[in-house]
Amino acid sequence: MRLYLIRHGKTERNIADILNGQMDDLLSEEGKEQAHTLAKKLSNIQFNSIRSSDLSRAYDTAQIIASYQPNLIVVQTDTKLRERYFGLYEGRPIEHLRTISKKAGYEYMSDYYNHDTEIEHSTAIVQRVQAFLDNNIIHTDQQTIGIISHGSTLREYLSHHLNIHGSDYLGHFMPIENTGLTILDIDTDKNLTRIVTYNDFSHL
Repeated sequence: MRLYLIRHGKTERNIADILNGQMDDLLSEEGKEQAHTLAKKLSNIQFNSIRSSDLSRAYDTAQIIASYQPNLIVVQTDTKLRERYFGLYEGRPIEHLRTISKKAGYEYMSDYYNHDTEIEHSTAIVQRVQAFLDNNIIHTDQQTIGIISHGSTLREYLSHHLNIHGSDYLGHFMPIENTGLTILDIDTDKNLTRIVTYNDFSHL
């Protein structure tokens, strides 16, 4: 089984460095262009299904990707693929949270996430993404699946599978770009996951 994990296209709040979290936000014109460019790149990949977060920026990206597929695919959404919940920090400049985390003694903002009860814990993110996969993907005969989600959610899930934590957390040195593509091969019989590609944004 091969999973194509994709971060949504760029939004206006991304451009302005505003923290979206689970707030809804539309793709910017640049974000739409990014999605179309990636969709063209993936048009020779025949997906069995395309799944998406229900937030507009992810769903609209998924719809664009689906529109380039040779066969009709209805994008299915799931709230378990949403971005991390950032509580009262949502809608505020990212720099605001960065300043708070540094004052609390954390070199990296992402290290602070699990120490603020306003912010969704890494464990909760991994659990909901894994529940989505177990309930909808892993135990099916589908072999090629596109999943459109969000930066922090994808990084937490991938960090967990790579057993990367703390100061080595992926977000510190390998952020996922808008429409960045990560490909996973999953062998359910052997319970093995292999990363084929991480954050490929060569289409941009």
